[in-house]
Amino acid sequence: MLIDDNADDCALVSFVLTRELPDIEIVRPADEESLSAILGEHHVVAVVTEYRLIWTDGFRALDVVRRLLPDCPVFMFTGSGDEELVRRALKGGFADYVPKSSRGYVCLAQRILAFLRSPQSTRQESEVPDQPSRTDQSIELLHAVSHDLQEPLRGVSRFSRILEEKLKEADPDTKRFLRHVVEASDRMRAMLDDYLEYLNVGKHKDPDEHAELEEALDSAMGNLRLAIQDSGAVIKRGSLPVVAAGFNDMVRLFQNLLDNALKFRSEASPQLEVAVQRLQGAWLLSVKDNGIGIDKGDFRRVFQMHRRLHPATQFPGNGMGLAICRRIVEEYGGRIWVDSKPGAGSTFYVTLPAFEESTFEDNLGTARKK
Repeated sequence: MLIDDNADDCALVSFVLTRELPDIEIVRPADEESLSAILGEHHVVAVVTEYRLIWTDGFRALDVVRRLLPDCPVFMFTGSGDEELVRRALKGGFADYVPKSSRGYVCLAQRILAFLRSPQSTRQESEVPDQPSRTDQSIELLHAVSHDLQEPLRGVSRFSRILEEKLKEADPDTKRFLRHVVEASDRMRAMLDDYLEYLNVGKHKDPDEHAELEEALDSAMGNLRLAIQDSGAVIKRGSLPVVAAGFNDMVRLFQNLLDNALKFRSEASPQLEVAVQRLQGAWLLSVKDNGIGIDKGDFRRVFQMHRRLHPATQFPGNGMGLAICRRIVEEYGGRIWVDSKPGAGSTFYVTLPAFEESTFEDNLGTARKK
């Protein structure tokens, strides 16, 4: 079901959804009466609603759906909203919040598809096709290309270093040119490694898998042990839950978020805090730091591939860390965003699907006894 007064937006959403799910039927209510009628007469598997509507709003639409179909997921897809609306939507019972943008339409389709394929969905198997989507095929192609480029690039790097050794007595210009070749090949290898990490997110994932965030954070901190020690960082953490996601992906998520905080630190010793908050069917994870902060105009840019806010000479890296975080989170139907002020640190928020609610409660009780 699609609830939106904008005919152009509806047409585009319908086009993208039917491309990924060709067998679905999309219905649109015109008012609250027809909304209730459609929910009673059709087998509705998901609802997408705008926040601002002529005859109602997204939260009232959610209430109607909850009253008639309490297990039906409702997604807010809106072009008017801010971080406060995101929090209200997620806490209020929406399955997810997706902002309207050029990429948002595809993102919405992917998140609905992920939900319908999840164990929580009561759909029939035939409702979701088994064949890979165009997106899956493109990712496989990019993965193969990135992997195949590594070997010739290793050759370029290796032979450049051999030439550099053999030409120690060469003129300064020749030595400088060779140094540029070696550094450029090293940067390209690092970029390919990041691409492969980006493309490997969620690969061969098991729909029944789960990850203990306590263990994932421990592993990430172990991988960053030297950087944590060298920076003098202090990381505060509370008890963390079990989520419906892959363990290795959760390690990557924590590692990139922590590495980002350590890299973009202020003159003071890094102070990090990892915490969680319970939402309906999900966990809200936050990673707070006291670093240099981010300007509000860059809140979206930081999650894009290779979108650097500072020169590489000041902060090394390929600008892929937060893009990888975003891909990991979206792979599991979650969302990531940041709240920050320049000079006042940043807080990154992540929503992740919950797994066995009682597990975290048991662990929390055990931790308190200790």
